[in-house]
Formats: sequence, structure tokens, C-alpha cells
Amino acid sequence: MMKNFYLALFFMLVISQSLAQPRFSYDQAGNRVQRSSPPDLVLNLVLLQANFGANAAQNFVVNIFEVVGTATSSGTVELVVTAPVGYTLSFNNSITTINVFALGNQTVNNPNWTATNIVANRQITVKMNAGQYIAAGGSSALGFTITRTTANSGSTSSITASITNDSTLTYDSNSSNNIYARIINAL
Repeated sequence: MMKNFYLALFFMLVISQSLAQPRFSYDQAGNRVQRSSPPDLVLNLVLLQANFGANAAQNFVVNIFEVVGTATSSGTVELVVTAPVGYTLSFNNSITTINVFALGNQTVNNPNWTATNIVANRQITVKMNAGQYIAAGGSSALGFTITRTTANSGSTSSITASITNDSTLTYDSNSSNNIYARIINAL
């Protein structure tokens, strides 16, 4: 049992050290050059008023941050936002501000994104448009609206936002920090 623990610890150290080490490649002339780490995205969801009366709607913002200092590739970032049963979501890619309860108008980058898949008006997948990217250490904000439709009074559930897994490492290198959930209540 302890042997497995130490073996797992050893591999964790090796992996963390390999991620922390500079990565190198060679340019066309054969010179060794340091490569930067692939980008890592994290996110949050800003929804200050999470109590919904019958048919109530609230605007919210999903902020995506690049945290290792490497820009994402152009047009590759994908985000999925999911509302629970009894609620609907909407995304308007023409707005540049959205009014969030207690915060007022918030600047959003919705025109830089396109909804690529909408499932039952409860799940929206958005993808960054070609030519758009998140700068090294930068961010992008997206505005959405959630509306209570058939959720039972007194019920509690969660709205989630998640960055889709990136096996190519062109926009995200750490899938363990790619989901954010916010509890909401039906009054």
C-alpha cells in the first residue's frame, strides 16, 4: 500500500517538474529556442442575484482568464454554459454590455463569439470567432441571460460554465480548473 503511495508521489513530482521546466524546440536554422508553456484558462461566473421568482430573468457574465502568460490560438476557445431543468439560457452575440444585478452595465466580448450549439435552450456552446484570441494574461467576458420557466418553488440547482477540453493544448493545458458552478434558487 505504501509502495503505491510513494510510486504515485514520485510520478506526481516528475510530472510537476516536467511542467515547470522550460520547454525547448529548434528553429529552422537548428538553434535551440525556449518555448513558452501552453495557455491555461480559468473562469468564473458573476451572478449576484441567484434567487428566481416565477418567470424571473437574470443577466450574468462568464469571465475567462488566461493565467500562465501565453496567448491562445486564434478562434479555438470553446465554452459550454448549462442551466438546470426548469430554466432557459440565451446568448446574444451582438451586445457589448449587459446589465448585471447590483453591478450595472458590464462590458462583454459577445461579438467575438458565436453560439455553435444550443440544446433545449438549456445548454449553449459558444466558440471564439476566427481571428480572435485571449491574450497572454488577458481575459474575455461573455454575457448571458438565464430565465426561470418551470422550476419548482423551493428548488435549488446549479448553473455551470466549462471550458471544453483541449487535447491540442492550443487554448488550454489544464482541464482540472475548467468548470465553475453557481447555485441558484427558485422562490
